[in-house]
Amino acid sequence: MELEIPIRSWTRDNYLISTDPSLVPLDALNEMFASDDVHWGQPLPLEHLRMMVQRSMCFALYEVSNSASLGEEEHSNETRPPRRLIGFARWITDMVTVNYLTDVYILPEYRSKRLGVWMMGCIDEVFTAMPYVRGMILIADRGSSTEALYRKYLAMDDLQSPGFLMDRKGRGAASGS
Repeated sequence: MELEIPIRSWTRDNYLISTDPSLVPLDALNEMFASDDVHWGQPLPLEHLRMMVQRSMCFALYEVSNSASLGEEEHSNETRPPRRLIGFARWITDMVTVNYLTDVYILPEYRSKRLGVWMMGCIDEVFTAMPYVRGMILIADRGSSTEALYRKYLAMDDLQSPGFLMDRKGRGAASGS
């Protein structure tokens, strides 16, 4: 029996957060990965990016046009897309015991709108509903604004002793990190 990733969505004003991987525009996601702000990653070939999205639980943040928010997406005469990807986060997860939060990013022009706080709330809502979850892990830059966000809104804390974190960079790691 294979456990499917649950499809959830939340709306607020002209914004949508969805876990539906079929909505994620891969070209727009790769543009995010190409940003200097995403120092931990880089764009991927589309077939590999598609695989990554399909095998993760993604929390994609969209700005939604007025017509799309009214359910008229198919009939809109607007030239701008009905959904614009403006933020992203994903879990590498078995959907039972552990979630590794990674690739958290919001476009700079949207960062002062508390959308990151909202996204963390959506992530926390799914996390707290998991009856057998042992934990969530992530790697963040010490002293960054994201560290404070994770501590405050996801109740994340330093790894407890005697535990420690190890890593090994692979060929796909961003250079200089």
